[in-house]
Amino acid sequence: MWLGREVDSREDFALEACHLVTHGVILGMTGAGKTGLAITMLEELINKGVPLMIIDPKGELANLGLLFPEAQADQLEPWFDSWQSAADWAQRIQEGRSQWDIDPARVASLSEKLELHIYTPGSRVGHPLNLLGCFQPPNPVTLSDEEARANLLSGLVQGLLALVGEVADPLRSAEALVLCQIIDQAWEQGQNLTLEGLIRQLVDPPFRKIGVFPVETFYPAAQRLELATKLNALVDSPAFSAWSEGECLDIHRLQQASQPGRVPVSLFYLSHLSEAERMFFVTWLLHHIYNWSRQQPAGHQLRSLLYLDEAAGYMPPHPANPASKQPLLTLLKQSDRGLGVVMATQNIAEVDYKGLASAGTWWVGRMQSAIDRQRVAKGLALAASGIDGPQLQKEFEQLQPRHFLVKRPEGGVPIRVETRFTASLMRGPVKRSELSRLHSSIPPRLPAESLEPLVNPMHVSEGLSAPPPLPTGFAQAFLDPSAVFSSELGGALESHAQPHRDDGRLYWRPALWGEVQLHFDEKMGGFSLDESHHYLFFPLSEELPEQWLRLPLEPADVLSGWNLPSCYENLPTSFDEDAEFSAARQAMLEDVFERVSSSQWVQPDLKLYGGGGESELAFRRRVQLAIEERIDQQVAGLQTQADQEITAIQDSLARYAEESVRNDTQRQQSESLWTAGASVLGFFTGKKRALSAPVAVSNTDGELEDLQLRLQQVQSQLAQAVERIQARESQALEHIQARPVRLERESIRLSRFGVLWIPVSRRI
Repeated sequence: MWLGREVDSREDFALEACHLVTHGVILGMTGAGKTGLAITMLEELINKGVPLMIIDPKGELANLGLLFPEAQADQLEPWFDSWQSAADWAQRIQEGRSQWDIDPARVASLSEKLELHIYTPGSRVGHPLNLLGCFQPPNPVTLSDEEARANLLSGLVQGLLALVGEVADPLRSAEALVLCQIIDQAWEQGQNLTLEGLIRQLVDPPFRKIGVFPVETFYPAAQRLELATKLNALVDSPAFSAWSEGECLDIHRLQQASQPGRVPVSLFYLSHLSEAERMFFVTWLLHHIYNWSRQQPAGHQLRSLLYLDEAAGYMPPHPANPASKQPLLTLLKQSDRGLGVVMATQNIAEVDYKGLASAGTWWVGRMQSAIDRQRVAKGLALAASGIDGPQLQKEFEQLQPRHFLVKRPEGGVPIRVETRFTASLMRGPVKRSELSRLHSSIPPRLPAESLEPLVNPMHVSEGLSAPPPLPTGFAQAFLDPSAVFSSELGGALESHAQPHRDDGRLYWRPALWGEVQLHFDEKMGGFSLDESHHYLFFPLSEELPEQWLRLPLEPADVLSGWNLPSCYENLPTSFDEDAEFSAARQAMLEDVFERVSSSQWVQPDLKLYGGGGESELAFRRRVQLAIEERIDQQVAGLQTQADQEITAIQDSLARYAEESVRNDTQRQQSESLWTAGASVLGFFTGKKRALSAPVAVSNTDGELEDLQLRLQQVQSQLAQAVERIQARESQALEHIQARPVRLERESIRLSRFGVLWIPVSRRI
């Protein structure tokens, strides 16, 4: 493998690929050039025809798929933000390749050999892997190998528990042992156990004892239900639906190319996953790789290589023991099965030394701190006796970016190497949204004789293995399997559902399909509304329908392609030619024009009109506000008139109150004088007389009562008038109408028309 040149002698530096069967480790801080070295090594292995499995947590290794032999700016432009950036990179690449004598023919040859398969567990952007839908029994060889079987069970259960936040020892913890026994019993009986089935059996296990203890004693029902609830959340979560799609992991298949001369490269893209999800997948993958490697014949030629980027979290030092650690250490301990493991990390202190000691080849780049350099020098001196640790530290201090000290398996003094320019475009991490633009495919179906037999061979039903061709100019799309029977579609396709197929493939049926953009416009009230509709003719028959089916699809529900093995129903003979598709398209547009309309909410009395997309509730609230404003205006007029009369009555009451006080004082003075006069008169006449006070106001009380009664009448009349206004105006709510808004022909725009494939077979 041509990896670069020696810094001191300037001679080319090459490493035998077979040396990697004793594994390797790349150490260096950020910016040291680890990714460039890794991609250089992987390019060389592709040229040597070695199948690769790459665990890519950050998306940087996906750059391996960016191969541009001529490296022209127009070829690079889609991968950069501007033409200037693309032009700068094109110049940089051409100059770098020229300095290292990497001509376009070398890059073209690499591109022709590369058969890149990008897997995105938990996502549909690339090729999903079915990790939650089916715990498929292993092949008979693994099933009969007790150690391999136990390792696979252990990894499966540890990864699954890690996914729900449980760290369990597979040899001691009750939850792990119960789950292992459930899955192992299903495998023994040849059952394809699903996660749903596992949850049900966890609540009600199909056995009574774990060892000598009853299940209820060993792992009580309350604890089993708690774990089952956590696992059930995975099934119920829409985010995890993609984990149950795609094919089951098959390491043997990953090693096979579609045709001679091609080299399969399986890249597992994990940057979109959480830490728990990554741990789950990596653990699962490592156990499957280990079991596959155990079945390979002994030998020291490199048959396949596993590359793990950012290994620190998967093999930390003692006492940390994540689920991925044991299978990774086990892989590093073996070197006689032709599987090499190379891992990269930034800090030696974050990786278990037992794993590092198993690596025959070390690449050591720039270290960030003196203590990091001391640790690496000490570890390297221990791994290769005779190396001077202090001298190594001095060597480390002189390292530049893209310079590495290389310790080879045969020993000797480490060599300082400058890594060569990569043939691939190194433009930083590839985003998940960019994966579809990489040249990637799915692994080919292998002939039956090349596959190891399963416990229960699956029956492959009849059907086309690929969608039939459509007339030129008509679109083809695929309905997302996770949406076909979902509640969002209201069960519109439920009656067409078929049982889960024995071969695990999805069965697709065609529907004539049109995506139209509609514009509703009504001048009165300024109504304007734009809508996107999907109309289907499904299932197809010989005659066109009277009415087309409308499905409320979101953009994400309509996929541009489907690469997983499936079966397709053929198009009926009445819809397999250009003229027939054109007639169907016109019929659909006519149906939309005749039948489709929108509604505008109207209150004619108040001359209020709803806007485009305004709901009935929102319009009613607006009408209610208008009614309240009209009521307030009318009540304000009545209140002004009533206030004037009430003010006059109150003024009269105030005068009577003042006069009453004054009359009370006069009456008291008169009564005193009158009493005194009467006494004097009686003294002279000798007679007593009963007299009335001359200042008494006989009519005051009656007039006061009249004023108070009038005040009450005015207030009552005002309240009754307000009630009548409210009742009359509130009737406007009953006169709200939904007025249809018709389409104009020119307001119908057809975005796409063709066939939408409907996956009618259930996934579980």
